Amino acid sequence: MKYMRNYLRSVIVRVDFLAPVLDMSKSLPETLQNAIIRDFPVPERQEIQVQFGPISIVRDSSPRKTIMLDFYTGNRTGHLGIGTDFLFIEESSYSGYDALSHSFLSVLGELLALSSEQPATRRLGLRYQNVIPAPGKNPLDWTGYIDSKLLLAISHASMSNPGLCRAMTYLEFNDSDARFIFQYGIPNQDYPAPIRRKEFILDFDSFVTGVVERQQLPNTLNDLHSRVETTFETAILAKLRKAMARDE
Repeated sequence: MKYMRNYLRSVIVRVDFLAPVLDMSKSLPETLQNAIIRDFPVPERQEIQVQFGPISIVRDSSPRKTIMLDFYTGNRTGHLGIGTDFLFIEESSYSGYDALSHSFLSVLGELLALSSEQPATRRLGLRYQNVIPAPGKNPLDWTGYIDSKLLLAISHASMSNPGLCRAMTYLEFNDSDARFIFQYGIPNQDYPAPIRRKEFILDFDSFVTGVVERQQLPNTLNDLHSRVETTFETAILAKLRKAMARDE
């Protein structure tokens, strides 16, 4: 369903590869750079620390420096990051899935075209984090906004003890071809103080691990988005839909 407004704090689409696909010691190829700056015209460059864990095949577990290139929209609400073995886009001002997927797949297509062989993907994912406000003084009252089945534990906890300071639920699904993580509830920015802010989190992380063939990338991304969209629609009720239908 299309809405005039949303309560998204961030949307991230990301692909990781099993092996390096870019030599970051060199300038980006012109075709790739042009595809990036079309939507993200403000470049930056930074060195990031990477800590290898105990299961890494690298014997030296000390932090390593790697180059990451960052590109931003003019208002810095959109961020594209690219490194030796990853590419992501993060948006804090979401204009819709069609625009996001077009930007991502355009850059990804140019990145894959640089190699004569298909680079093996390790993970392809799409994450949406909604932070939803609502009127009223009771921070635990989400009647008409959030499906009551998601509120059962919160309702029970609030009646048994008035000092509730956090109420988050974590669900993870294995759909054979994809994985899906759904986190929801009240994280409470003022933790460990009792909950006072009326904010509800709906956080969806839809991803596949393993190799996705190049020609399947658009359909796979669409499937990940569809799972998020369907779950979001089942989690919200009429009052929230009405609020999202207003352009304010």
